[in-house]
Amino acid sequence: SQAYAQYKAAHEYVPPVVRHVDFIEISGNRPISPTLIRSHLVSKPGDTWSTGAIDQDLKNLYHLGYFSYVHISVQQAGDRTGLLVQVIEKPWNPNYFRFGIRIADDLEGSSQYDLLFGWTRTELDLLGGEWRNELEIGKTRRIYSELYQPVTYSGSVFVAPQVEYLNNTFDLFSGENRIAEYSAQLTRGGFDVGSVFGNSAELRVGLDYGHVITQPRIGANSLPSYRDTVGGARLHFGMDTL
Repeated sequence: SQAYAQYKAAHEYVPPVVRHVDFIEISGNRPISPTLIRSHLVSKPGDTWSTGAIDQDLKNLYHLGYFSYVHISVQQAGDRTGLLVQVIEKPWNPNYFRFGIRIADDLEGSSQYDLLFGWTRTELDLLGGEWRNELEIGKTRRIYSELYQPVTYSGSVFVAPQVEYLNNTFDLFSGENRIAEYSAQLTRGGFDVGSVFGNSAELRVGLDYGHVITQPRIGANSLPSYRDTVGGARLHFGMDTL
């Protein structure tokens, strides 16, 4: 009927026409700073509405690794239209554990097994600092610890002091005969300054300083030992396309 048509037209929901992003609200974050979240958003208050920018915002927030759920919706507040960013943090935050095993076999009866452990403590501060630790047990024994500290909320620039202890064994041969087994120990410290490019690339420059000791574990007493100080500058570029 005409009366029903008028009633339906009067109460029908008409979605707002969004032309600009007037504001952005953050919801669901607990210890994670809203400033850190905003710094990873392409969308900014005052920008023209763009679904492409929102898609990139979703990718950027998921890439942080802090959230199991990210949702962005239109929020109406009077005559202003903005974005509501809702996040749910992963239940195991802020600790991340990794385990693995490395197996090497020369197909001649010699095998090597190493157990790998990793622990990362995230959300150390409002900038998203992380304490990264690695432990390796086996023929190779290694302990590595790094403080990854962004210096901006966007995380594009960071510093990373680190320490490492490495103890490895290797065989010394004369022809086809093994004459000794050596132990090589490295103790070092370093300091990196780096930059992150997008969600997949990282560039680091840094300085290293440490000591190396190589000595026989099995073999003749006359076999030599080696001690030295090592150090220098280094450049590292990494990319993750997964």
